Amino acid sequence: MLQFKNGKLHTQGCSFLLPEGFHLATELDLEHENGVTLWTPDKSAMIELDVYDRPEDTWKGLLALFEADSGLKPLEEIRAVTVNGLRGHEVFYTGTLHDELYYETRLALPDERVVVFSVQYQDEDNKTLKNTAPVLLVRDSICVCGGNAAGQTD
Repeated sequence: MLQFKNGKLHTQGCSFLLPEGFHLATELDLEHENGVTLWTPDKSAMIELDVYDRPEDTWKGLLALFEADSGLKPLEEIRAVTVNGLRGHEVFYTGTLHDELYYETRLALPDERVVVFSVQYQDEDNKTLKNTAPVLLVRDSICVCGGNAAGQTD
């Protein structure tokens, strides 16, 4: 479940911005228990953000994406990343079946939950798109918030 408060969406002890002009996906097959699917204002990228209740090494979680027969292929090495004090890993990859382009960051929360921030691009230049303001605005706003069980006090 999500709560919108002070311009941010809150779920499971973390929060992130919902920037002006973004579109919320409402398709039933994109439903999330503790997350959301967004489209950038120009619909050039679909962003999925979820919080999972499982302790997971963020590097191993990304590495598991590329197991045999997954149809996914890394475009670079998995790299360490820190967002607002949250440590994790990131990688660019492609879907080999339909030439989809993706960027994914996994961040470890202090309570052993994992935030998964993934982007599917509608353009071929994925590394340029990762650095666009709308995508980074959402990713770089992910932070821990205190409060009740749903984490809604920020």
